[in-house]
Amino acid sequence: TAPAARRPASFRYDVDVLPGTESKADAWSHSVVKGLTMNVLKIKLAKELGVDPGDLELEAEMAGDDVVGRRLSGQKLRIQLKTKQGSAGLTEAQIAKVQSIIDSDYLNNFVQQALEEGS
Repeated sequence: TAPAARRPASFRYDVDVLPGTESKADAWSHSVVKGLTMNVLKIKLAKELGVDPGDLELEAEMAGDDVVGRRLSGQKLRIQLKTKQGSAGLTEAQIAKVQSIIDSDYLNNFVQQALEEGS
């Protein structure tokens, strides 16, 4: 059988920032801890998918309404996962697997826990 076709893939997932934790999430999104957390998450996802962690890129940033520094409700932590340029990409089965991880509460719980520990 021919190897399964692979293609570049990109996923976006918004984690709701719980009321009262906005400043914590904002601080976290600029901190060194974020890099470490994202790295751990990237390695876990790579392991789930059976790919090299170096083939994935994972970013997180605050998103939402920000009117001249006055934070409004609706703050989110936007997580973006994509295959690195030049990597082999993902098979349809792997893409479906990422989608199911995103659809589960796994990422949400992971990030909420990181915010708790980062405070």
